[in-house]
Amino acid sequence: MTNIRTHGFDTEAQLQEHLAEMEAETTGEADLAVRPVDLAQMREERTLAKLRSDIETLRRQVALVKEETAMLAKSSVQRVDDNAHRQLGDYPWLKLAGAMAASFLAGRLLRKLPFGSLATVALPLVTARLADRSR
Repeated sequence: MTNIRTHGFDTEAQLQEHLAEMEAETTGEADLAVRPVDLAQMREERTLAKLRSDIETLRRQVALVKEETAMLAKSSVQRVDDNAHRQLGDYPWLKLAGAMAASFLAGRLLRKLPFGSLATVALPLVTARLADRSR
């Protein structure tokens, strides 16, 4: 009966020599012990690369939102300014400042008027008028 394991070698010595060489190659290489660590490190590097990619994508999105916000604010200011020009004509802010100053001065003048005596005189007239309307 032919031994298949020794087939291809002329003598048992050649087979043993070949097996010794293969054993020396496998024991000489420490690749088998390091390989699982390399796979774990490769997984970690892949995860880290994905996280970095996600961070870069988020940074781009934040920059885009900032740019859109700035454009929206600028267009809003432009719209308000255009509405003011349309309603108040040329120099709308000067006209608004003038109206504010006039309101302030009118308030100061009204404080100096004697409303106490004016109210005392006007109160009976107003109540009489209201009484006539209710009849």
